[in-house]
Amino acid sequence: MATLLPDVAGMEVVDAALFLGSGLDRVRSIAGGRGAAVFARSWCPYSEDTVEGLCSIGACPAVVYVDAAPGGRQLAAALRQISGRNELPLVFVGGQCVGGAVEVRAALADGTMSAMLRAAGVP
Repeated sequence: MATLLPDVAGMEVVDAALFLGSGLDRVRSIAGGRGAAVFARSWCPYSEDTVEGLCSIGACPAVVYVDAAPGGRQLAAALRQISGRNELPLVFVGGQCVGGAVEVRAALADGTMSAMLRAAGVP
């Protein structure tokens, strides 16, 4: 099993195996059932920075380590289908994909991430 990113206070590591259905159904269930969710790679510094950035504004997300999840290839395929992208991390707010590390970093810097989170009901 892959080494998981360092624990960031408040983040919730989600076991994707607990969700039934296709990769697409699992992504939708996880992303839609939480205010903020990050689909990440366990070894990726961009994933770590993204999670830490969200936690720094009090919006600690649910985190799914796609590379360590059973059925991870199906999750990755579903994420590609939803986002049109092949890279991780991918961040969802209120069930909608808002982008990857670059977009989240920019949204954190200009304050739009806080607005998106508030609109999704994340305190």
